[in-house]
Amino acid sequence: MVSGAENSWFVFGISYSGALSAWFRLKFPHLTCGSLASSGVVLAVYNYTDFDKQVGESAGPECKAVLQEITELVDQSLESNRKELKKQFGAAELEIDGDFLYFLADAAVIAMHYAPLLLKQKRLERIWWLSMPNMSKTSTLELLVSVLKLIIRIT
Repeated sequence: MVSGAENSWFVFGISYSGALSAWFRLKFPHLTCGSLASSGVVLAVYNYTDFDKQVGESAGPECKAVLQEITELVDQSLESNRKELKKQFGAAELEIDGDFLYFLADAAVIAMHYAPLLLKQKRLERIWWLSMPNMSKTSTLELLVSVLKLIIRIT
């Protein structure tokens, strides 16, 4: 293997991106001087749906139902007003709908992960959408946008 010591690029990642950084170093040793793969996935699984199932179980029945409702709203909005929906979430540059949906799925997991911290810091008084079943579809999406923007700003 050719050493990349003369090259100043160092690749790193965590989880799946960690696996990618290790693969990149192996595949292109002449382009990098090193790689750090923190918690790198050893056996990547294509189309891994068990992760989504676990998120649903961890969220609990009420939150899972809300996540499913939001997913339906997003799917409907993508069909009717794709550009405006992506703009609302600050993701207008994501031209591929699948990328946008991955962004939202990751954001939902981050929201569940950081919500207790935000509640503890009193930066997020409560996650409203669980207690407001009569909200309009527009209000539900606007609330999700607000919560995600708050989480992204704080983390």
